Amino acid sequence: MIFQNIFYCFLFKVHVFCVMMEKHEVEDMGLIEQKKADKRRRLLESAYSLFAEKGAASTSIAEICEKSGIAKGTFYLYFEDKQDLEQNLNSRISHFLYSDGLEYAIAHHTESVSENVVGLMDYLIDRFEADNDLLKVLRRGFTWDFSLHPKEGTGENPDFLKAKKFLDEDPALNGVDQDEFLKKLCVTFSMVADTAYFAILYQIPGTMDEMKPILEEMIRKAF
Repeated sequence: MIFQNIFYCFLFKVHVFCVMMEKHEVEDMGLIEQKKADKRRRLLESAYSLFAEKGAASTSIAEICEKSGIAKGTFYLYFEDKQDLEQNLNSRISHFLYSDGLEYAIAHHTESVSENVVGLMDYLIDRFEADNDLLKVLRRGFTWDFSLHPKEGTGENPDFLKAKKFLDEDPALNGVDQDEFLKKLCVTFSMVADTAYFAILYQIPGTMDEMKPILEEMIRKAF
């Protein structure tokens, strides 16, 4: 009986030890992932700052690594090359603008589809005018993914769910093909971003104030 109790006590201690080890392994993995995410963030932030200051073409990977305090060899653990980093950075900026734009569209919604799109255009242009660095970094690489299918394929993307709910409940869009509508939005805002890039940074073919009425007229005809 004594030996049996000792054996059970031994098993219990082994179980407790295994649980503690698993807990530490999970914590260590969490810490490792946090460090990876932090390095990736630092590389992106350093690239953003340098791209805004001197342009992507004039910025080297070595400069990005030096500014972020990360070894050059480590860079390739996160990005294939500078172009891959640029694409990730553009996607990140576009996502933030998309998320904020969605909030704006919901908060300023009207019964007119065309006026809603014009309002969203004004919001986007205001953001670009307030922060020219966004345009310098994007370099006409801006895109809003209006697809109704989330990239991860999980259906759990909060922006996707919010946009889907917003479109489904908008009476002005009853009977409208959502896929076609979203494609038109994507083309429209790519055009708006391109126009803003040249008008705000170079006043080509005119200033932004001169170009906005033209864009508004085109949007009202399209929607």
